[in-house]
Amino acid sequence: MQRLNLRGVAEALGVSPMTVSRALRGAGGVSEKRRKEIVAAARRLGYRPDPTLSALNAYRHGLRRPEGQEQIVFLTSSATEEGWRELPYIRCYIDGAEERARELGYSLTAFWLGSEGMSARRAASILKNRGVRGLLVAPIQELGDRWAREFAWCDFASVALGPSLRRPLLDHTAADFGRIIRLAADRLVSAGHRRVALAFCARIDERFGHAISDTFRGEQRRRPELGDLEPYLWPGTDPAAFDAWYRDLRPDAILTQRPGDMLALAERMKRAEGAAPPVYHFSLYSTDDPGLPGVVEDLADAARHAVDLLHAKLLANRFGLPAHPVELRFGGEWRWAGSRRGARAGLLGRRQGGG
Repeated sequence: MQRLNLRGVAEALGVSPMTVSRALRGAGGVSEKRRKEIVAAARRLGYRPDPTLSALNAYRHGLRRPEGQEQIVFLTSSATEEGWRELPYIRCYIDGAEERARELGYSLTAFWLGSEGMSARRAASILKNRGVRGLLVAPIQELGDRWAREFAWCDFASVALGPSLRRPLLDHTAADFGRIIRLAADRLVSAGHRRVALAFCARIDERFGHAISDTFRGEQRRRPELGDLEPYLWPGTDPAAFDAWYRDLRPDAILTQRPGDMLALAERMKRAEGAAPPVYHFSLYSTDDPGLPGVVEDLADAARHAVDLLHAKLLANRFGLPAHPVELRFGGEWRWAGSRRGARAGLLGRRQGGG
């Protein structure tokens, strides 16, 4: 049986092959209503693209760059235009994204969303007028869901780094807290700890849908040797609240995202009690201090994979919000104090329908 091609679909619908091609690729020049009609008709007729020709077409489009170098824009919303440079985790993302973008023939440019009068509609209009098609989205949750709803995502291929937005949900990277916490629990138990506690920011835990605290509690049930201490989830670094929690539970190891704050609180306990409490600080996130043991994430590698995904979307002309967002999950590597290498908690996995 002869394979139905674009020309056959066009003849059946009474339109040109170019119109069918543009509609199926989501390219411009076809109204949204007409595009949906053509897509529905192509499915009804049993049209399936030839994967070999699709790959060749993607390759040819990849060779045709606009004049100069096509740019990928990194959206930021830090307090100041250059404020993102002061955030270590953002710098890690940028380093990986810039390296991979350069390998693929793109330049990477930061675009600050916090300038005066920069509404969602104005930002999208500026980017579109500059010929920008691809966006990497830094954590910009402080802009709010309303801003995200008003931004014209339909004009861009977008991938978010971390939990940038709740709604709409973009294709994005995310820490695999299951693998991270299991690795940390294994190392702590192997080191002889039997009263392990989690200390984490409640706002961040909520941002991740309580995946962090829920995963830790699940690990406590699975591994009784961890102990059953209640996590310390602070709205801030309230010394009095921490002192009461610590004196009540007396953990012998603390797993925390904010080792700097924990060290400061422990120092207070040392001054108050005359001796350093038996608390060890482990990090769920990468830290600037290599002397602290814990799980270190390779955020640069996660950003490289995000650029790969964005590149694939640009080649396929996949603009707008995804019907089923892709989530690229990354684990981390355990490092004891002063070490450079350690056990790995997976690298980077992929699943559909992230949430």
